[in-house]
Formats: sequence, structure tokens, C-alpha cells
Amino acid sequence: MCSIIIRQMIAAIELNQIFSTRQFLSYGKRAAVDQVFYRLVKSKQIKRVARGLFIKKGSTWPTLEEIAIAKAKAFGRLLVEHSGKIASQLKLCEAPTKNFFDISGRSSKFNSHGSRIHYQGIANRKMLLDGTELGRSVRAIWKQKRENFDSKCVAALRQALCSFDSSMLPRLSLLMPAWINDQIVPNYEDSF
Repeated sequence: MCSIIIRQMIAAIELNQIFSTRQFLSYGKRAAVDQVFYRLVKSKQIKRVARGLFIKKGSTWPTLEEIAIAKAKAFGRLLVEHSGKIASQLKLCEAPTKNFFDISGRSSKFNSHGSRIHYQGIANRKMLLDGTELGRSVRAIWKQKRENFDSKCVAALRQALCSFDSSMLPRLSLLMPAWINDQIVPNYEDSF
């Protein structure tokens, strides 16, 4: 019975959509669900893109970013752009190795067809900074650490402040470290 239901559910999934075994655990015991997926992969009806993640036959291969997002979603974790990548875009440092992502919870890594995807666990308050350009800049500078705070960092903060909604500053101020907050608040008040 488990096999029939899972096969019907997979048939209803659109092409190019990544799905996980975790989505089907309510239809049977873990071993039974895994066995159905094993048989579907063996019969080439589905393809395994990473451990626990699959696509239907005929789908185009997903990017590593799509795989990383799908895996995080399957485990109920939030995923955002890696702080090092943002810092690189702001010209604060060299670009990090590809396939790094910041994620809520613990750090981990997994393989997907010869590539390794790295999840760097970050604190929830850092995750909350991701909603604005200023917050993303703060997250990138925070990653660089206090001892590396220099004129490039100040310039990046000022640039982000130009398009920032001032009503959000008190909330954002609570999330960032004092050594960055001290640089933003006096500069923001001086601009008025």
C-alpha cells in the first residue's frame, strides 16, 4: 500500500521539482519508504541528486544552489547567502569557495554528484539581519570580525544606509553587535 501511494504522489509532482524522502514518511515506515525510493531510482523513474533528494526522470539537473535550498527546506532550516560571498561583493575580502551557504542551526556538509555543499550554521539574530541591504552588509562585516573593521567596511555601511528606511533602524540596531552599531547610529543621525 505504501508503494502505491508514494508512486501516485510522485507522479503528481511536476518535472524539475526537487522532492525529498522526508515528504513521504507519513505514508509508511522509514524502511518501507526508503525501499520504494531505492526501487524507483533503480528502475530510473527518479534520479537521486543528493542524499534524500530526488527529481523525476526527464527533469533538468538542478543547480547546486537549488539543491542546497531544497535540502534546507526538507529539514525545516532557513538558508541565506553566505556572509563571505556578501563580503566579497562589497569588496571587503576575496570570494570564498563556491557552494557555501549560511543556515539556521548547526553547520553541516553533503555531497551532490562530485560537489560538496557546505552549510555554515549562524545565530538566529544574524539570520534576522538578512531582510535588508544594510542588514546583509552588517552580516558580511560581522563575518570579517572586529579587528578587520576598516575604512572599506565604513564605506559599505554608508552605501547601505543611503537606501535604508530609518524607521527600521531601532529593530535592526538590537540585532547587530555594538562595535558595528556604534558606527551606524552616529553616522545615520548626522545625515539628517
